[in-house]
Amino acid sequence: MKKIISGLVFGLMLFSLVGYSSFAKGIVNGYNDNTKYAGINIKEIKEEKIMNGSGDEIGKRGTATYNPDKITDESLSNFYKDKIKDSGYSYYTLIN
Repeated sequence: MKKIISGLVFGLMLFSLVGYSSFAKGIVNGYNDNTKYAGINIKEIKEEKIMNGSGDEIGKRGTATYNPDKITDESLSNFYKDKIKDSGYSYYTLIN
């Protein structure tokens, strides 16, 4: 019985040190992103080239989709501060 309990304790400690920490971090980050950027699909941010009339690239723009029923003023502000501001894009488009 002692061997079984000590084996379970060892396995639990090993799991918590190796696998659980990154697993929990992924859950927390996913939850934070879903609440911080509510209504904006940040997993599908796309970068597109901006071309002039000659076909030369003159910059880049970002696009993301959003859900108008779920987006909030706070999530839009967070998205701007964290993803758009100082990103180097010439402009950004949110697509409904």
